[in-house]
Amino acid sequence: AEELLGLARERGAAVELHVFDDGGPAAYDPRQPEEWLINVRSSAITTQLGSFDDWRGVHDDPFPPRRLVGRFLAESWAALAAHVPPRCSLSRHEARVDAIDPAGGQWRVEGGLFDEVLLATGHADDWPGSLAHADLPAGVRLIASPYPAENLAGIGPKDRVLVRGAALTFHDITRACSPAVFIPVTRTGRFMVVKPDLGEVDAADIIAAGQECIRRVADLPELTGVLEAVARQLLARAGRDGDPAAVLAGTGDGEPHANWAVGIAWRDLYPAIVERASYDGRDSLVGFGELARRLERVAFGPPPETMAHLQELIDSGRVDPSHLHRGNEPLADLVRELDITVVVDAVIPPPGVVPGTLCQALVDAGHARIRPGTRGLDVEPDGTVVGQEHLAAVGRMTEDVVLGND
Repeated sequence: AEELLGLARERGAAVELHVFDDGGPAAYDPRQPEEWLINVRSSAITTQLGSFDDWRGVHDDPFPPRRLVGRFLAESWAALAAHVPPRCSLSRHEARVDAIDPAGGQWRVEGGLFDEVLLATGHADDWPGSLAHADLPAGVRLIASPYPAENLAGIGPKDRVLVRGAALTFHDITRACSPAVFIPVTRTGRFMVVKPDLGEVDAADIIAAGQECIRRVADLPELTGVLEAVARQLLARAGRDGDPAAVLAGTGDGEPHANWAVGIAWRDLYPAIVERASYDGRDSLVGFGELARRLERVAFGPPPETMAHLQELIDSGRVDPSHLHRGNEPLADLVRELDITVVVDAVIPPPGVVPGTLCQALVDAGHARIRPGTRGLDVEPDGTVVGQEHLAAVGRMTEDVVLGND
């Protein structure tokens, strides 16, 4: 919205902008618990209002509460509304849009006709794999989503809570309620690794050279080779020991130093990886999706404060990790065996085109397609939906076609 109205101001264009938002649970809801932290460094957050860090004044904490970011975003919207360019308008509608239809070169949205439509709907709010569709034993309370935080309010100190999933959503759950014990289960049997930090290690030259190599790789083995070489250089520069090969191959948990080096390599080479693996680039990287899922654990984990809190819960017995590897077992059997009173689903809807969403409706109607070999809505590099001229999409529904939406 800021970019569009900014361009309208520069070029003297007349733009009538309508924003449709269903008002559902938001990642930056100002009402969420203070303990729910952002998972990107605060210095990365900017709007036309300015930088988030300048706005909040004190910024010695790189991972502040998400609700504080929510206040910043709300003020950014208010500032935009207060400075709409001449001959332009901005209207915001609280409405859930389940369908849009072509109408003579335009698109019909909620009864109105529009020349251009941009889809930016983010995460789906349901999916076929959700536990909302599971059959659990009678008497067990199911919480299909921990968002908003009020969904967790009924969990008490006598509850035994089984949580499906142990990634970032699991950490949110452990910081918002206090049961007798949390019992997480996953398919991988592993927690995420704490977000890696270079600290005092100056690796700018290693990363720059690695990015140039990434842009030229022919296939996945070459890409993996560059990652391993960069990780080894990082270990040498930091004076640490470790073998990154096992982390890259997924054959073990990896030593802490090896996890650190591979995590830094994947995260800091990511801009070049995005260039190489998006659009047509994905076609020559067979197996890339599995590598990306594996390395997300070591590169994009929670901040140190969040991991320290998890360790405290494990040490005190309030998180029992002994069943972490049992995520592939029938959930109802686990609930009975472990005397579970509450089940919380911490597995969020997947990226790409999800059944039941607006994007899936467009695909079903023949107005869009899923790119072959991916989960993502097929879009051009400028965001235009393949096969359309006045419809564009950005974000999670295009993942696999566009790498790195988050």
